[in-house]
Amino acid sequence: MWISFKGLLLEHLSVNSIRVIAEDVGEVSDVLPDKDLPRDANGFRAQIWAEIDKPILKGMKVSSLYQGVIWVKIKYNNPPSLNHKTCMHQGHDYQSCMYFRN
Repeated sequence: MWISFKGLLLEHLSVNSIRVIAEDVGEVSDVLPDKDLPRDANGFRAQIWAEIDKPILKGMKVSSLYQGVIWVKIKYNNPPSLNHKTCMHQGHDYQSCMYFRN
């Protein structure tokens, strides 16, 4: 699955930094663009392999040099069609959720 990030600071805009940040989400297999800074508004993207039985993250705390810890949102590009928005687990919908019961 491909992910992108919202809220990164200028100091995070390198392939190595993106790879380290994306490793908190899953196993990283690719980072694009792989050489230079992104040339469009989409920014850096990382391809990850995430465990389907674990919830996907909406964001994460990332350390910065001057601002301390900041919150970075994660955007899932073309997420799976069966992704329960409340429990954030993949493979089921609201009616069949075993993690979040009303």
